This record gives sequence, C-alpha cells and structure tokens, in this order.
Amino acid sequence: MTPESDSQASHLRLMQRARLLSSSALDHDVDAFHDQLTELRTVLSAHIEEERGMLDGLSPAVGRVVARGQQSLVALVDDVLRDHEADEGRCACLRRANELAALLARQARLEGDVLADRSPIR
Repeated sequence: MTPESDSQASHLRLMQRARLLSSSALDHDVDAFHDQLTELRTVLSAHIEEERGMLDGLSPAVGRVVARGQQSLVALVDDVLRDHEADEGRCACLRRANELAALLARQARLEGDVLADRSPIR
C-alpha cells in the first residue's frame, strides 16, 4: 500500500466512526455517543500523527492549511466532549454528530486532494 492509500483507508475508517456516532445520536443513546466520540478523538489523533510525515513534503502554505483543518477538527471533537460532560448527557447529539461528519468529510477531501496531487504550491 502506498502512503496515500493508507491515508485514504484511514479517512474511510474515520468516516465509519462518524456514522456510528450519528447512529448513537439517532438512538438517543448518550452514553454510546460519548464513548464513540471519545474513541473518535483517539483514532483521529493517531490518524493525524500518521499523516504528519506525508504532510512534511508539502509546501509550507499547503501544510498550514491542512494542519489548520486538522486542528479545527480536533477542537470540535473536544468541544463536543466538553459540552456533553457539562450538560450531563443532555447534548444536541444529532446536530453535533452531523457537524462533525461534515467537517471530517471536508478535511478528508482536502487531504485526499492534496496528497493525490503532491505538487507543491508556492
């Protein structure tokens, strides 16, 4: 497998986790939602670390755009985790799950396009 295909497979696994998160939200299972969100945070962090080497070869500007998107995604997951804990399980789970899925899909498209192209933009 190439690094790009590994990254694509990792993106698919992240999207599957987002679907599980949405499923828990639809079922109004706040405990499962929190557990899956915590697991998504762990897997997302590992994914970002795995991609770090691939992103090092990009131009600084493109690398910053990708890194900023990754940081925004992690910040959103952390925000939803804090909201969930502060609200004692009364969160807008479905809305937040959809928000996470949309941002995750956008970031996966960005990273996929950048890694497929691999032509530095200066």
